[in-house]
Amino acid sequence: MSTTASETLGSEQTSNKPLNEEIIKKYIKDLKDEQKAWSAESNQVKQQYKTLRENKSNIVKSSKSQLYAMLTEEEKRQYSILFSKENYASLLESIETLKKKVAIVSVNYENNYHQVEQQLHNSCQAQFENLMNQIVQRHDTSEDLAYESGGDSISDFLDSESESDVSDGMDMD
Repeated sequence: MSTTASETLGSEQTSNKPLNEEIIKKYIKDLKDEQKAWSAESNQVKQQYKTLRENKSNIVKSSKSQLYAMLTEEEKRQYSILFSKENYASLLESIETLKKKVAIVSVNYENNYHQVEQQLHNSCQAQFENLMNQIVQRHDTSEDLAYESGGDSISDFLDSESESDVSDGMDMD
């Protein structure tokens, strides 16, 4: 008796059916467990948000004296102006005005600094170029005078000195 491929496949599917169902059931169970975990975490976050919102609304509803009582000593010193009974609006306004003026002065200082720096650079560069021109002019003048007098120029003198130093150095060996 011979079995066909479809019969063999059918018998394998029948034998694997309990295994497949078991895998599917396990997968569904894992998904349900994950859904429960997400739901629990979501509820926890909602509760935290609700508590935070209630605390915030309680603070907003608090009076100045209640808020002042919540502060540490350092914070009380730091923020005492906010809890004073006096009106410091003009003082605060003048502080804001001073801040703006300081910002303007800072910008002006920065601009002036860069302008002075550029002027100093230009001045130094001009002085350097002037000095180099004077050196070149005096060098040319000294060579012209030496040529007119029939003597050696400074360049010739320096060249002859360096040649004699080289020749003296060779004699020593």
